[in-house]
Amino acid sequence: MTATNADHDIRVAPGDEYLVALGILRLLLDKHARRLQLSEDRKAAIEQALGSRSVDYIVQKTGVKKEDLEKIARRFAEAEKPLALADGSSGALPHGTETAVAASLLCSVKTSSLSLIDFSAAHALSEATTARRIRQLTERMGRNEIDALIVHNANPVYALPPASKFQEHLSRVPFIASLSSYPDETSQFAHLILPSHTPLESWGDYHPKRNIAAIMQPTMGNLFATHHPGDTLLAAGKALKGNDSFPWENFYE
Repeated sequence: MTATNADHDIRVAPGDEYLVALGILRLLLDKHARRLQLSEDRKAAIEQALGSRSVDYIVQKTGVKKEDLEKIARRFAEAEKPLALADGSSGALPHGTETAVAASLLCSVKTSSLSLIDFSAAHALSEATTARRIRQLTERMGRNEIDALIVHNANPVYALPPASKFQEHLSRVPFIASLSSYPDETSQFAHLILPSHTPLESWGDYHPKRNIAAIMQPTMGNLFATHHPGDTLLAAGKALKGNDSFPWENFYE
């Protein structure tokens, strides 16, 4: 959608986006240094990211014309507040991290550009559990410190590498409940499977950023004998603590 509305659309093979960004950075340093507001720290960070890659190497590797890179670099240097955005799906592509870093470095070549970025409004994905916390959970399972594990909307047995030993340590958990929407690698190890609605069948709420809340509305009825995971947990709460502690009729309410 962004490319179709752009004044110039330069096609790049998936995974090579970061090289194009580095080529622009290289040209900015070599030909437009006087226009930039680079501190020594930022300049050193850019040089480290560039490494030994030359513009000619980047042109040969990506197929992007050198004159196109030079045109972008010139417009970027002339702009008062230039902004570079990494593709939102680049994290799923090869060199996704490098692409995000290169875009951030481009945004740092002029201090005025930083006013365009609200660092306090991080996307909700930035709050995802870290690899360190997953490793801590795995280690606790291996030490028999986890008595019960509820897995919802996740498939760690499939997603985590064998070296994590998650599957091996999962076998030491005495009770595992799966709230998956379909049979998966993790639910195969569950002692109790409580089939859940898919997101397309569910009411819910979504908080993409701080101070932004939205309602998720189902686009279809449930196809199989599944339940909303909120209703499943609500029923368990009523059974344990009674209706007074959980007065809502259902999750929708």
